[in-house]
Amino acid sequence: MRHLTALLLLLLPLGAVAQSLPVPPGYLRQVLEPTGGEIARPIDWHFLKEETPSGWVWTIAKEDPAAGPYLTGQRIQLMVGVEASSGLTRAAFVQRLLEEKKKGARVIRQCPVAEQGDFHVLCLEVEQPVAGDNGSRSFRILYSLMWGKRMDLVVSSTFGAPEETWKEASRIAGPMTEFRLLNGDTERWVSQATHIR
Repeated sequence: MRHLTALLLLLLPLGAVAQSLPVPPGYLRQVLEPTGGEIARPIDWHFLKEETPSGWVWTIAKEDPAAGPYLTGQRIQLMVGVEASSGLTRAAFVQRLLEEKKKGARVIRQCPVAEQGDFHVLCLEVEQPVAGDNGSRSFRILYSLMWGKRMDLVVSSTFGAPEETWKEASRIAGPMTEFRLLNGDTERWVSQATHIR
Protein backbone atom coordinates (compact mmCIF):
# COMPACT_ATOMS: atom_id res chain seq x y z
CA MET A 1 0.00 0.00 0.00
CA ARG A 2 3.02 2.28 0.53
CA HIS A 3 3.59 2.39 -3.21
CA LEU A 4 -0.02 3.41 -3.83
CA THR A 5 0.24 6.15 -1.24
CA ALA A 6 3.37 7.62 -2.79
CA LEU A 7 2.48 6.80 -6.40
CA LEU A 8 5.93 7.51 -7.70
CA LEU A 9 6.47 8.40 -11.33
CA LEU A 10 10.04 7.96 -12.52
CA LEU A 11 10.82 10.42 -15.25
CA LEU A 12 14.26 10.83 -16.71
CA PRO A 13 15.34 14.39 -17.31
CA LEU A 14 16.14 15.06 -20.94
CA GLY A 15 19.57 13.70 -21.80
CA ALA A 16 19.90 11.64 -18.60
CA VAL A 17 21.44 8.18 -18.68
CA ALA A 18 18.78 5.50 -18.26
CA GLN A 19 18.92 3.11 -15.33
CA SER A 20 16.99 -0.13 -15.59
CA LEU A 21 13.73 -0.18 -13.72
CA PRO A 22 13.68 -2.81 -10.94
CA VAL A 23 11.45 -5.75 -11.84
CA PRO A 24 10.37 -8.05 -8.96
CA PRO A 25 9.75 -11.81 -9.31
CA GLY A 26 6.41 -12.54 -11.02
CA TYR A 27 6.71 -9.45 -13.24
CA LEU A 28 8.42 -8.66 -16.52
CA ARG A 29 9.78 -5.43 -17.98
CA GLN A 30 7.24 -3.94 -20.39
CA VAL A 31 8.61 -1.26 -22.72
CA LEU A 32 6.26 1.66 -23.38
CA GLU A 33 6.89 2.50 -27.02
CA PRO A 34 7.49 4.92 -28.61
CA THR A 35 8.73 6.85 -25.54
CA GLY A 36 11.07 4.05 -24.45
CA GLY A 37 9.56 4.08 -20.98
CA GLU A 38 9.32 0.99 -18.78
CA ILE A 39 6.89 -0.54 -16.32
CA ALA A 40 6.87 -3.80 -14.35
CA ARG A 41 3.94 -5.87 -15.68
CA PRO A 42 2.60 -8.99 -13.95
CA ILE A 43 3.69 -11.93 -16.13
CA ASP A 44 0.16 -13.24 -16.73
CA TRP A 45 -1.43 -9.83 -17.38
CA HIS A 46 -2.18 -8.34 -20.81
CA PHE A 47 -0.72 -5.27 -22.51
CA LEU A 48 -2.21 -2.96 -25.13
CA LYS A 49 -0.72 0.19 -26.72
CA GLU A 50 -2.93 2.65 -28.59
CA GLU A 51 -2.26 5.94 -30.36
CA THR A 52 -4.60 8.85 -29.71
CA PRO A 53 -4.87 12.23 -31.47
CA SER A 54 -2.73 13.73 -28.67
CA GLY A 55 -0.31 10.90 -27.80
CA TRP A 56 -0.52 7.34 -26.50
CA VAL A 57 -2.39 5.10 -24.09
CA TRP A 58 -0.82 2.00 -22.54
CA THR A 59 -3.08 -0.48 -20.73
CA ILE A 60 -1.96 -3.34 -18.51
CA ALA A 61 -4.86 -5.45 -17.31
CA LYS A 62 -5.67 -8.78 -15.72
CA GLU A 63 -8.27 -9.30 -18.44
CA ASP A 64 -7.46 -8.79 -22.12
CA PRO A 65 -8.20 -5.11 -22.90
CA ALA A 66 -8.22 -5.86 -26.65
CA ALA A 67 -11.27 -8.10 -26.07
CA GLY A 68 -13.32 -5.34 -24.45
CA PRO A 69 -13.80 -3.76 -21.02
CA TYR A 70 -11.55 -5.05 -18.26
CA LEU A 71 -12.12 -5.13 -14.49
CA THR A 72 -8.63 -4.82 -13.01
CA GLY A 73 -5.78 -2.88 -14.50
CA GLN A 74 -3.73 0.23 -15.07
CA ARG A 75 -4.07 2.73 -17.88
CA ILE A 76 -1.42 5.35 -18.59
CA GLN A 77 -2.26 8.13 -21.01
CA LEU A 78 0.36 10.58 -22.29
CA MET A 79 -1.06 13.75 -23.83
CA VAL A 80 1.30 15.99 -25.79
CA GLY A 81 0.52 19.60 -26.80
CA VAL A 82 -2.20 20.07 -24.16
CA GLU A 83 -1.97 23.85 -23.96
CA ALA A 84 -1.93 24.22 -27.73
CA SER A 85 -4.97 21.97 -28.23
CA SER A 86 -7.09 22.85 -25.17
CA GLY A 87 -6.37 26.55 -24.71
CA LEU A 88 -5.83 25.84 -20.98
CA THR A 89 -2.63 25.89 -19.00
CA ARG A 90 -1.39 22.39 -18.09
CA ALA A 91 -2.33 23.02 -14.43
CA ALA A 92 -5.85 24.16 -15.36
CA PHE A 93 -6.28 21.15 -17.68
CA VAL A 94 -5.29 18.78 -14.84
CA GLN A 95 -7.60 20.59 -12.40
CA ARG A 96 -10.49 20.12 -14.85
CA LEU A 97 -9.65 16.39 -15.14
CA LEU A 98 -9.51 16.11 -11.34
CA GLU A 99 -12.95 17.68 -10.93
CA GLU A 100 -14.40 15.36 -13.61
CA LYS A 101 -13.01 12.32 -11.77
CA LYS A 102 -14.71 13.41 -8.53
CA LYS A 103 -18.19 13.57 -10.08
CA GLY A 104 -20.40 10.74 -8.83
CA ALA A 105 -17.57 9.33 -6.72
CA ARG A 106 -16.83 9.08 -3.00
CA VAL A 107 -13.42 10.65 -2.47
CA ILE A 108 -11.25 8.47 -0.23
CA ARG A 109 -8.19 10.72 -0.37
CA GLN A 110 -6.55 13.41 -2.43
CA CYS A 111 -2.80 14.03 -2.37
CA PRO A 112 -1.47 17.57 -2.51
CA VAL A 113 0.58 18.63 -5.52
CA ALA A 114 4.17 17.37 -5.25
CA GLU A 115 7.27 18.07 -7.30
CA GLN A 116 8.79 15.06 -9.11
CA GLY A 117 11.73 16.11 -11.25
CA ASP A 118 10.40 17.96 -14.30
CA PHE A 119 6.76 17.30 -13.32
CA HIS A 120 4.06 18.31 -10.86
CA VAL A 121 2.10 15.30 -9.53
CA LEU A 122 -1.13 14.84 -7.60
CA CYS A 123 -3.31 11.84 -6.84
CA LEU A 124 -6.94 11.08 -6.14
CA GLU A 125 -8.39 7.83 -4.79
CA VAL A 126 -12.13 7.28 -5.13
CA GLU A 127 -14.83 4.67 -4.81
CA GLN A 128 -17.09 4.92 -7.82
CA PRO A 129 -20.02 2.99 -9.22
CA VAL A 130 -19.37 1.82 -12.79
CA ALA A 131 -22.27 0.71 -14.99
CA GLY A 132 -21.96 -2.66 -16.69
CA ASP A 133 -24.07 -5.25 -18.49
CA ASN A 134 -25.33 -6.63 -15.16
CA GLY A 135 -25.99 -3.30 -13.47
CA SER A 136 -23.71 -1.05 -11.45
CA ARG A 137 -20.63 -2.27 -9.56
CA SER A 138 -18.46 -0.41 -7.06
CA PHE A 139 -14.83 0.13 -8.10
CA ARG A 140 -11.84 1.56 -6.25
CA ILE A 141 -9.85 3.82 -8.56
CA LEU A 142 -6.52 5.53 -7.98
CA TYR A 143 -5.72 8.42 -10.33
CA SER A 144 -2.34 10.07 -10.63
CA LEU A 145 -2.23 13.24 -12.71
CA MET A 146 1.07 14.75 -13.79
CA TRP A 147 1.96 17.78 -15.86
CA GLY A 148 5.26 19.06 -17.16
CA LYS A 149 6.92 22.08 -15.64
CA ARG A 150 8.52 23.00 -18.98
CA MET A 151 7.22 20.48 -21.52
CA ASP A 152 3.63 20.70 -22.77
CA LEU A 153 2.75 17.21 -21.47
CA VAL A 154 0.04 15.78 -19.21
CA VAL A 155 0.02 12.20 -17.95
CA SER A 156 -2.99 10.45 -16.46
CA SER A 157 -2.33 7.13 -14.71
CA THR A 158 -5.36 5.17 -13.54
CA PHE A 159 -5.36 1.92 -11.56
CA GLY A 160 -8.72 0.37 -10.78
CA ALA A 161 -10.35 -2.82 -9.52
CA PRO A 162 -13.73 -3.91 -8.15
CA GLU A 163 -14.05 -2.81 -4.52
CA GLU A 164 -14.30 -6.43 -3.33
CA THR A 165 -10.91 -7.31 -4.90
CA TRP A 166 -9.13 -4.02 -4.15
CA LYS A 167 -6.96 -5.31 -1.29
CA GLU A 168 -5.44 -8.08 -3.44
CA ALA A 169 -5.27 -5.91 -6.58
CA SER A 170 -3.50 -3.05 -4.79
CA ARG A 171 -0.71 -5.44 -3.68
CA ILE A 172 -0.21 -6.54 -7.30
CA ALA A 173 -0.29 -2.90 -8.43
CA GLY A 174 2.51 -1.82 -6.09
CA PRO A 175 5.39 -2.47 -8.52
CA MET A 176 3.30 -1.06 -11.42
CA THR A 177 2.96 2.35 -9.77
CA GLU A 178 6.68 2.96 -10.17
CA PHE A 179 7.22 3.40 -13.87
CA ARG A 180 9.49 5.33 -16.17
CA LEU A 181 7.58 7.10 -18.90
CA LEU A 182 10.26 9.00 -20.81
CA ASN A 183 13.53 7.41 -21.84
CA GLY A 184 15.91 7.51 -24.73
CA ASP A 185 15.37 9.69 -27.78
CA THR A 186 12.78 12.21 -26.57
CA GLU A 187 12.92 14.17 -29.82
CA ARG A 188 11.86 11.02 -31.72
CA TRP A 189 8.62 10.46 -29.80
CA VAL A 190 7.75 14.16 -29.55
CA SER A 191 8.05 14.25 -33.32
CA GLN A 192 5.81 11.19 -33.61
CA ALA A 193 3.22 12.82 -31.34
CA THR A 194 3.20 15.89 -33.56
CA HIS A 195 2.46 13.69 -36.58
CA ILE A 196 -0.41 11.85 -34.84
CA ARG A 197 -2.52 15.00 -34.54
